[in-house]
Amino acid sequence: MAVVGKRRDPTCEDFSGELCAESLDSLYNFLRECRGIMRNFPVGKLKESRGEHLGVLINRILNDIFRPFLEKWSGPYRAWWAIAKNEKGSPRETQNQFPQLKHFLADWRDLRRLMRKVEETLRNEYKLLSLE
Repeated sequence: MAVVGKRRDPTCEDFSGELCAESLDSLYNFLRECRGIMRNFPVGKLKESRGEHLGVLINRILNDIFRPFLEKWSGPYRAWWAIAKNEKGSPRETQNQFPQLKHFLADWRDLRRLMRKVEETLRNEYKLLSLE
């Protein structure tokens, strides 16, 4: 869900019910899994790296989508959350107090939209079943 959002949310703007700290963990775990795949399919060792190799796509996802997002938001949000999570109120109410929440979620929405396009590309390329 952290990567592509809720299936019934075509705009990728529904963050209800999510704890951003946990969803950031999910994004980071996805990034780690991608790195593991990259170890098995290293782009630099391909004799003929034509743009359609899975490793090339994963490398682009990591460098162009995940890394910039996590570099921009993971540190500031986690630093804020470490202090704010001990305040009164539910965790969801507390996270809504993040000073940059609007920009944070807008960037996350954009990440989810891009990842849905990647998912669609992979589904079409490899003739996979739709998850919807």
